[in-house]
Amino acid sequence: MGFESRYLSGSTTYHISFDDSWDRGGHGESELEFSVGNYFAGFNMSVYTTLEGSPLRTDTKFEAYYLAAISGYAGVMKDSDWIENDLALCGSKCTENTSGRDLYTESEDTLTSGRLLDVKVLKNFWLNDSFALGMLMGYRYYEVNHDVKGCKG
Repeated sequence: MGFESRYLSGSTTYHISFDDSWDRGGHGESELEFSVGNYFAGFNMSVYTTLEGSPLRTDTKFEAYYLAAISGYAGVMKDSDWIENDLALCGSKCTENTSGRDLYTESEDTLTSGRLLDVKVLKNFWLNDSFALGMLMGYRYYEVNHDVKGCKG
């Protein structure tokens, strides 16, 4: 059992489709890209058994870790929208300086909370000096909550 910290980077993207009446825009697509650039810290645990007479050969291994977010600012949340009847929604064509999107905004993104839980079990059925045959099972839970403020675009 021990302490663990990790830095997670990248982004999480959500794609949403919606349908409305033609005079309210008709069909649309929205894409929300949330930044992740935060430190997480928590604990880990590992328990294993070895083959009798072979202390370097793992027979069964159980690993788990739980991490919680410890930093706040995540970066920029990007919101892109494509609307079938953008004239109804915007009053004019909405594609100016948006790379084909009808609407585009960026907002400051703060990670308010986050947690990771990862559990793995490894069972080896056959081992020798250069090869192992076994099964790996696991479960991973990932949750983040964002606070998005401001709007540029």
